[in-house]
Amino acid sequence: MLTNILNKLYEFSNIYIDIIVDNKLKIASCSYIEEDKFGRFKPLIKLNPNLFPRNENILAYILAREWGQHYFKYVLIDQRYLNELEKEKNVSEFANKFIKIYDYTF
Repeated sequence: MLTNILNKLYEFSNIYIDIIVDNKLKIASCSYIEEDKFGRFKPLIKLNPNLFPRNENILAYILAREWGQHYFKYVLIDQRYLNELEKEKNVSEFANKFIKIYDYTF
């Protein structure tokens, strides 16, 4: 289920994002940028599968929102220039479009 959703998100966005599983994470998922040993920035999504909903449609929406954070570069740019309402609107629209195109129900 998870791999299928992640592959569809890659297909949808044409953006590759590394996924890290962390069973100690206190929330289901979070997005961030990490610098690799060569000084390159890598987009990452950290996941705690123990906290995932068992519903594929809800999981697809949650992951699409995390993916949207990277798609709109909200985890990299200086966020002082974006208001919270604008960020939420853009990420929600990204997730809703993904859900609709790939026939998830939410």
